Amino acid sequence: MINRSDFLKLAAGTTFFSFGHPKFISRDKIVKQDVILSFDGGTRDYAKMEKTFELSDELSLMTGKNSHFTFFLTSSLLFSRLKGKSNIGFGGTKKDIESRLKITQKAIGFGHEIGNHSVRHLHGSDWSYQQWIDELSEFDEQVAGFFADKNGRPYKAVGFRAPYLEWNEYMFNALSSLKYSYDVSVVGDEVRKRGEIFLLKFLYGREIMEERFFPWITIGK
Repeated sequence: MINRSDFLKLAAGTTFFSFGHPKFISRDKIVKQDVILSFDGGTRDYAKMEKTFELSDELSLMTGKNSHFTFFLTSSLLFSRLKGKSNIGFGGTKKDIESRLKITQKAIGFGHEIGNHSVRHLHGSDWSYQQWIDELSEFDEQVAGFFADKNGRPYKAVGFRAPYLEWNEYMFNALSSLKYSYDVSVVGDEVRKRGEIFLLKFLYGREIMEERFFPWITIGK
């Protein structure tokens, strides 16, 4: 466990070499590593999502650097109903959905990232390439229809995190086809095969660093 001040300094871009697992980090070869603050399903509770903007401001003020977060969105939360099953349900009332849309666009305007966490939060470990394409592209179409980037263009997510961290090789093929830049779904022994840059996961309302690291895997490399 680390205190709030240390966590904020860490999150602001200082090295977290000393926190890295020795299994994955060699002192003979230290490379630049990025720290990504990620909120998995972060738009479900949009009131808490807005609280994270305050943390971003605090980080920026403390360090003099722009500090931005990544919110992995499950897009069923933007609708009262969609065709098919959603494992986490849908967006609730009209007011809930409108508030969620507004706060998500606000996050984009502040420079935060919206990542793809699928449409329906289904299990995908046995999916075909086409099933991955269908789910990922549906998310892209929905997000592009609702949100604009800072230049006014339809928003396009570049990062993905698979529900339940369930994936297969078809997922990576689909992500590449749809021009995604990175994935943060892989854990465990697969880390050594696919990359050694880590994602720190910060949990709402808990000023701790989770003792678990996720690899940032660059798609197509």
